[in-house]
Formats: sequence, structure tokens, C-alpha cells
Amino acid sequence: MSSVLLRVNIDRIKVRSNGDLLEKDNADPDDKKANKNNAIVATLVYPRSGAPHVVSAKQLNLEHDKQMTFMLTDFWDSGLFKEEVDTETILRIQVTDRDERSKFDKVFTAIFSTLMGAGLGAVTGGISNVFLGAIAKLGIKKYTGTISAGGDEKIDVIGEAEYKLKTSNIPEKLTLKLKAPKTIKKKVLVFEGSKVVRKERTVVKKGPNGEVVLQLSATPL
Repeated sequence: MSSVLLRVNIDRIKVRSNGDLLEKDNADPDDKKANKNNAIVATLVYPRSGAPHVVSAKQLNLEHDKQMTFMLTDFWDSGLFKEEVDTETILRIQVTDRDERSKFDKVFTAIFSTLMGAGLGAVTGGISNVFLGAIAKLGIKKYTGTISAGGDEKIDVIGEAEYKLKTSNIPEKLTLKLKAPKTIKKKVLVFEGSKVVRKERTVVKKGPNGEVVLQLSATPL
């Protein structure tokens, strides 16, 4: 089997740390009320000639050490890809830090605006639909522990994994162990006895940070 239509859906995901303080340790009432989001950013590396990367992203609200499940029968709930793959590709999954939705939108708007302005790719869906896709060279880097759109706009990665897929042997279920590429510290308001003080706290430790289970299928083309 050479070329296939590859479908990738998220079955479930669980992280030890979502990139934020435990609620009991958080002394900032405004921070607790803020609309925060994690995201899954999925990348297919050179799935076919002329496509260096195919990328999609979904915003999520992940909780510490709590499993989130998806509707596999609903692509708009669980789907990451419906893409043509020729022979082989690398599937990379990155889970981002828990940040304001506006920050996520700003980073990805910058990335996709750059792509479209240069005529390098196409976008399906939109920011408001929390489902994005593009074919082009993106500013998504491995091993740096961040996803960046240039300048100071970046989102930390709290878990990542990758797997080499061959179209001749596509697994139906794929469990990927997520690892945080770096330790993440934040200056936050915490309780210290009867006082509230601002201190630097580790919110994610470098190393294992949960897992994601994917459902895959391939149709010959």
C-alpha cells in the first residue's frame, strides 16, 4: 500500500499536570475565573511530495490527572486529520500549556496569516471553530519546548510525542506517552499561612506527563 487517505482521531487524553497550579494552591481569584485553554497541536511531517507539514490544532480544557474522552463517531469532536499520505510520515503530537484563549488565538492567527499571505498553504475551519489545518513550513519546532509565531508570542509545550507511520502498517489504536520537554515555572499568587504572596512555582516537571490514545484508519487511494 503506497498512498492512503489517513484518518486520525483522538480517543482520549490524560495529563498529570495541565500547566497550571492546583486550584487549592492558587490564591489569585481573577486567575481562577479566567477562561483558560490547553491545545493539542498535531503535525504530519512530509506526508507527501510538496507538503513539508500538515498541521491541525484543537483547544481543550484539560484538568490535572483527569481523563478527557472524545466522540469517535463525530469527526468535528475528535478528528485531527483526513489527509493523503504517500508511503510514510511522522505523526507528532504536542500539548500546550494552559493559557488564555486570546494568547492561543494570537499565536495561531499570526502563523496562518503568514502562510496565507505568502501563498504557502490553505486553512480549513477557523480559529472560532478550534480546528485548524495548513500545508506549509510552520514555526513549530521540536525540542525547544515552545510553539512560536515569532517575537515574544509563544506557547509552552507540556507534553509531546511522535511516531513514524508506514502506510503498509497503520495501527488501529495508537497510545503515545507524552513527555514534557522542559520544566515550566511561573510566578503566581499562593497562600503562605494567612498571607497571599507572589512566588515562583514549578507547574510542570520535565519528563513523563500523561498519554494520548489515537484511533487511526487508512483507505487506499
